[in-house]
Amino acid sequence: MDKLRTITGFNADDLLNKSGLLTQHENIKSLDKDLLYEKSNELKRHELPDIDLKYARIVLDEAMKNYDFFEEKGGKRSVFIYQEKWIAPRLHNALRLTRHEAGQADIWNYLALYFSDYIRHRWMNPEKDNIAEYLFRYVTKDRHQLAKLWWMAEVTRNGSTYHEDGGIANADFINQLLGVEDSRFQLTNLAVLSIQDDILGDGRYKATGDWNRAILMSIRKKVAPQPITSKASVKLNIENYKSWLKEKPQQRDCKYGRDLPSAPADFSYSSQQINEIVDWIRDGIKRVDGSIWNTLRNSTEEILKESGPKMQAKDIYEEGVKKGVFFTNWQKEQIPFACAANKDKFEVSGKTVTLLT
Repeated sequence: MDKLRTITGFNADDLLNKSGLLTQHENIKSLDKDLLYEKSNELKRHELPDIDLKYARIVLDEAMKNYDFFEEKGGKRSVFIYQEKWIAPRLHNALRLTRHEAGQADIWNYLALYFSDYIRHRWMNPEKDNIAEYLFRYVTKDRHQLAKLWWMAEVTRNGSTYHEDGGIANADFINQLLGVEDSRFQLTNLAVLSIQDDILGDGRYKATGDWNRAILMSIRKKVAPQPITSKASVKLNIENYKSWLKEKPQQRDCKYGRDLPSAPADFSYSSQQINEIVDWIRDGIKRVDGSIWNTLRNSTEEILKESGPKMQAKDIYEEGVKKGVFFTNWQKEQIPFACAANKDKFEVSGKTVTLLT
């Protein structure tokens, strides 16, 4: 068995700097396992078995081997996002960590160095000088290449049922969700994912990166003063959770073309509970649209009437700052989205906003 171990940040930095893993040299594939073993330490787990890395090895090998299938689904631009969607739930199933363990930098440092061939496969780009260190060296869970996939599957599962895409709705969603403390609220995440194809429930809008950013902002800042956790409760089955942690993953669940594996059956939210949060979110979005976004639209309309019917969002924002109507960076980011929500008055293409006559 090739057991999961740990490595300190100091030793991880040393290996990264000496190995060339952060460079774009194609002849460097992975780190010497004997050297990694020498620099690492045993992972001690209280009343839990050692984690055999062969299952995660199969998952990542399958993902790299089937690159062409992911490219067929997402095209060259989105091939790695589709690959990550496939990896996330299977990696979570293969690495049966507790949440406490999954928050330990030394574990993710080791995993990144052990599976450095996958991370280099994911981030090799001849147009860049090097690969970002935070993809290997754990700083936050939303940046580390392996930690973010494991955590996305964790915070978007409904008990034993993984989200089919590991909760990765689009390229921006990982940072949007994991980059905040609220991501621990499973029920909120399930509700947000359930409205991706129909944001407001009227068939007008499907989710985009901008939409999800706006949804999550409205949840955190404006939807309601009470905590989301007060909206529903769930009973945790600790024994089922412990049983899952102790069970060995099934090798067949790591293979491409197989159905999703099962996560721990430690809780379960009903459709009714999820739908209650969906209604809560949609109501909040409508209230934000009638206040914050409506204010953005009105100010943008006045600026476009004065300065020209077509402008970049950053130029609109700068004019608004001069007039004293804009004052924070999030307003600049939200201008295109807020205007796109009113198709009668505005046409939006990327960051360009046109006032319709």
